[in-house]
Amino acid sequence: MSMSSLERAFRLAGNSRVIAELCKVSDAAVYRWRRYNRLPQSDLFGATQYAKKIAKLVNNEVTEYELLQQTRTEWEREIKKRSRKKK
Repeated sequence: MSMSSLERAFRLAGNSRVIAELCKVSDAAVYRWRRYNRLPQSDLFGATQYAKKIAKLVNNEVTEYELLQQTRTEWEREIKKRSRKKK
């Protein structure tokens, strides 16, 4: 299985703390991003710009588009999973 764009960005950044400081969020928040392999939904709606900041940090070796696409895919997967549980 290939490495996700978010995981590639974390590796290129060096560590999670760098991303947490850049995005002005807690280490725990970044841990969740990494654990669930997605950024918060707020990035999809333009309320935050974490994908843009991370892409800039890694010199666009992982693009904002790639990060947002992965985030969208993972959130869609989560929503489907939740809807199946309600049935």
